[in-house]
Amino acid sequence: MKLLFRFINPIVRLILKSPIHFLISHQILLFRVVGRRSKRIFEIPASFAHINDSLVCVTLRENLWWKNFKDIETQEIYFKGKKINKNISINFTDNAFVRDKLKELIEHNPIDAFFAGVKLDKNKVPNSADLDKAAELHTVIILT
Repeated sequence: MKLLFRFINPIVRLILKSPIHFLISHQILLFRVVGRRSKRIFEIPASFAHINDSLVCVTLRENLWWKNFKDIETQEIYFKGKKINKNISINFTDNAFVRDKLKELIEHNPIDAFFAGVKLDKNKVPNSADLDKAAELHTVIILT
């Protein structure tokens, strides 16, 4: 899977920052992450769901990039073709919360079920046991 993302992510980054962003920006945003130690800039595409007044993203805890958000309050993102700043919070300790947000994300973007390892039934309802397992492996990122 990581090899797949290494190939796809550069293409997704280019599209999200281009005039044709509308092709994918309705479900993918781009984080502009500054490494806490290295100070290098990384651009990470992430699927999102617009829930209430927030943008909700989920990533695997084993992916290290989200740890750069631990001590910051705002984050620069490319959202629908524009560079903006949003307030940011992360949650990787409350598995019930992570489960709920992961479920909402999958309901918004069913393709995310595949990446999270969650099976969908014929009505595209996420499998409860799979959500429980996936919640233990993911971090929720909320932008307001």
